[in-house]
Amino acid sequence: MIVISISDCPAKIRGYLTRYVFEISTGVYVGMLSAKVRDLLWQRICENLRHGRAVMVFNTNNEQGFDFKVWNTTWKPVDFDGFKMMLHPAAEDIPQMPPPKSNLPANFVIYDLETTGLDPQKDRIIEIGAVKAVQGNVEEFHAFINENITIPEKITALTGITEEMLKEGESFDSAISRFSSFIGDGLVLGYNNTKFDDLFLMAECCRHKCTYPLKRTKDVLKKVRATFPKFFSYRMADVAKQLEIPYSASHRALNDCQLCLSIYRICMKQTETVGIK
Repeated sequence: MIVISISDCPAKIRGYLTRYVFEISTGVYVGMLSAKVRDLLWQRICENLRHGRAVMVFNTNNEQGFDFKVWNTTWKPVDFDGFKMMLHPAAEDIPQMPPPKSNLPANFVIYDLETTGLDPQKDRIIEIGAVKAVQGNVEEFHAFINENITIPEKITALTGITEEMLKEGESFDSAISRFSSFIGDGLVLGYNNTKFDDLFLMAECCRHKCTYPLKRTKDVLKKVRATFPKFFSYRMADVAKQLEIPYSASHRALNDCQLCLSIYRICMKQTETVGIK
């Protein structure tokens, strides 16, 4: 009887192996073969396995009752007083593989707005929040907009933002100037931003006759839908619950940015795992 274990097995080797042995688990094959067929099978594996590793164990007439062969492994067979054993290299002798390349962009910004309503043409921005991820580090941006804006009671109830709080803020021109410097020319993300935040920002920039600061944008909601197509709801709070992400119930710009960042990171990790683009 022989047992073969192979990692990163090419399809052509798998197809060849299954002519002679059974695959009982991914990359694990067992069977009964003659010594000649066994050796030819091993030769074929070694000739075609470029990146993976292989181990073959088989019965033989020696004191141990078995023998084994290895290919592309860091553990090496050695003879120890007539017994075949495996030499395990010291940790410092094992070549270190570079970390897998992440799909997560090295630098990006996530932003969120709080507004007085849902209509970009009539309602106004009252708060801008953003987080910038730069090589794993996170920086924050925040601004209240102080332009004598009346906040509906339902918005205060939802966000906790009052007109008194806005008095500590700044003009939209000042805030958008700082925000533009904060995001630079990098990728800007948001949650449902293409149908809400981007439209509000564009309308407010037109109202103040200033330059619209967003150059490259993506919607994290679209990424969530593609990555988790069976979610029962795609509201950001519901997505957080389904992904078991702790979050604050307070509906504020910076809180939502941090939550969006956590969701985006999970999506990108899932993308790396299952190969979604």
